[in-house]
Amino acid sequence: MADNYLERKMEEYRSGKLAKGNQNKRKSSTLFPATGYDLNLISAQRVVIIGDCISGKGRELLKLFRSLGCRVAFCDKNMKEGNALAQQTGARFYPFDYDDLERVEKMRSDVSAYWGGVDICVQL
Repeated sequence: MADNYLERKMEEYRSGKLAKGNQNKRKSSTLFPATGYDLNLISAQRVVIIGDCISGKGRELLKLFRSLGCRVAFCDKNMKEGNALAQQTGARFYPFDYDDLERVEKMRSDVSAYWGGVDICVQL
């Protein structure tokens, strides 16, 4: 499943292990307020799965990852709003509750087969 990519990159960033050329090319740091992660460290080709994503933080997080160019799949039990959000953002929607572990694993397998892996999983 997803690894701790963000945590590792943030630790590298803090310890100065990232290539100095990459740090100097950044004009400004865009920190994700809830975590302090530098969004410049997230590759546009990352594959993200978000559970229970229709309202509040999940919706904003989905839009944030999509604005960075990430490929996002999400699930929620509200089919009507989920389909609308998927059309609005270009994300893939799976109509079920994230608590159904068998369906979550099937979703992860499907997303992995479709996009070649999963980098980040978020459950809100």
